[in-house]
Amino acid sequence: MFDLNKPYCFYFNEISRIPHGSFNEEAISEYLVDFAKKKGLRYVKDEHNNVVIYKDGSKGYENSEPLILQGHMDMVCEANKDTVFDFKKDPLVLRTDGDWLMATGTTLGADDGVALAYILAILDDDNIPHPPLECCFTVQEEVGLLGARKLDKDLFKAKRMICLDHEDETDTCTSTSGGRNVQSFFKGNIINNSKESYRLFVSGLKGGHSGTLINDNRGNANKLAARMLKEFLNNGAAINIIAIDGGSKENAIPRECEIFFASDDIDKIAEVFEKTSAGIRNEYAVSEKELSITLEKTSVSEKRFDEKTSADIIRFLFLAPNGFKEKSPLIEGLTVTSLNLGVIKTDDDTICVTHSVRSVFDSSRDELSDEIKTLAEMCGGTSRFSADYPGWNFSERSDLRDKLRSALMKVSGKELRTSAVHGGNECGVFSSFGVEDIISYGPSMEDIHTPKERLDLRSFDRVYEILLEVLKNCR
Repeated sequence: MFDLNKPYCFYFNEISRIPHGSFNEEAISEYLVDFAKKKGLRYVKDEHNNVVIYKDGSKGYENSEPLILQGHMDMVCEANKDTVFDFKKDPLVLRTDGDWLMATGTTLGADDGVALAYILAILDDDNIPHPPLECCFTVQEEVGLLGARKLDKDLFKAKRMICLDHEDETDTCTSTSGGRNVQSFFKGNIINNSKESYRLFVSGLKGGHSGTLINDNRGNANKLAARMLKEFLNNGAAINIIAIDGGSKENAIPRECEIFFASDDIDKIAEVFEKTSAGIRNEYAVSEKELSITLEKTSVSEKRFDEKTSADIIRFLFLAPNGFKEKSPLIEGLTVTSLNLGVIKTDDDTICVTHSVRSVFDSSRDELSDEIKTLAEMCGGTSRFSADYPGWNFSERSDLRDKLRSALMKVSGKELRTSAVHGGNECGVFSSFGVEDIISYGPSMEDIHTPKERLDLRSFDRVYEILLEVLKNCR
C-alpha cells in the first residue's frame, strides 16, 4: 500500500505536490536545499539548479569508499487531451489501483521521483548503515541529460555510483546509448486565406519511451498525419498548412498530432481520407487498437502558408527518417540505432520539427543527423544539432552489481538479470567523469512517459529494502 508512514512514500507524495517538469525544477531544487539545511547536511546547489547533498558514513563506515546515489528531478509532463492540468503549477493527483500507484489523467513522474524519494528517506534516517554518500539530484535529464552534463565533476570523490533510474526490480542496466536532438526549421511565406479550413487529428496511440519502445511497432502520430497529407497531394489536392502541433517531448513517441489546413478540394480529400485512414487503421489493428484519425471542417483561418511551403513541409515530414534502424550483433534484441520524430510546433511563420537520435555509435548518430539535415535543406529548411550526450559502455566486472545480485536474492529470492538499454541516462555522463563502477536500478513501473504510467507499490517497498542491503555491504 501507499502508506505515508513509510518515509519513501512520504517523500514521493511531497515531491508530487511540487511541479517539476523539465526546465521547471527551481521549486523542487529549493525543496532539496531546504531539506539539507534542516538536516544540517552539507550541500551544493549550482547555477543550473543541480543539487548535491553530502552525508558522512555511519558508525563503522566512516573510512569506507564514498558512494554516489543519483537521480533526476524532472519528469515528463504528458496529460490526456481531456484532462485540464497545468504542469507548471498544479500538484499531481495521486491514486491507487490495487497494488499500483498512478496519477489521474497525467504522467506519474515515478521516473524519476522514486529516486528522490529513496535518497531523501536514506538521508533522513540516521540509523541506516552506509558509506559516505554523495547524493546527486540533476535537472533536465528528460530533455538530453542537460543538468548532468553541466555538473562540476570536482563535486565528487566517489568512484562508484548507484543510479536510481531504472524500471525493473529484477534487472540492472549495464549499458546505454548516446544521442542528440536535431531540430529542423521551415520558415514559410504567410498569405491571406479565403479557402475552407479543416482539422486533421490523429490520436489514441500508445506513445511511450522513444528509446526502449522504438522497436515495438507503436504508431508515430506525426508520421501518420504527414502520410495522410501526402496522400492528399498525391491525388491532386491543393493543401495549405495553417498550423501543425504534434507530440510534446522529443523522447516520447507522439500519441497525437493536430494539423489545420486550408483547401478548396474537399471532394478529393474526403475520398482519399476514407481510403487511407482505413488502410492505416488496418495496419495497426493489433498494436494500436485505439488509433483514431478524424477530419472535420473548422472556422476559416485568416492566414495560411503558401502552397510551396506547405508542400515542402509535407514532403519533409513524409520522408523524414523515423523509428528503428539497427540491432546489436552481440546482444540479442538490443536496438543500437534509432530516431524519433517527436515534436512538431508552429510559431508564427516557422514550423519546427524535432528528432531525438540515439545510437551506441557516434558515427551512426552523425550519419542520421546529416540525413535529416540534408533532407531539410532539400525541402527549403535548416537544421540545428543540440543536447549531445555520451553513451555508457558495458563493464564485465562490477562489485556493486555483485552486491545488488546478493541483495536481490536475499530480499526477493530472485535472480538478477542484466540488460543493455537503447536509451540515454546519466550513467554515461558520470562514467565520463571517471566513476568506474556504476549500476542503474529501480522499482518496477509501466508505461512511463505516458498518462498510463504506474508504479508497482510492492516493488517500491522491496527495492528500498534491497537498496538498504546494498548500502550495508558497501564498507
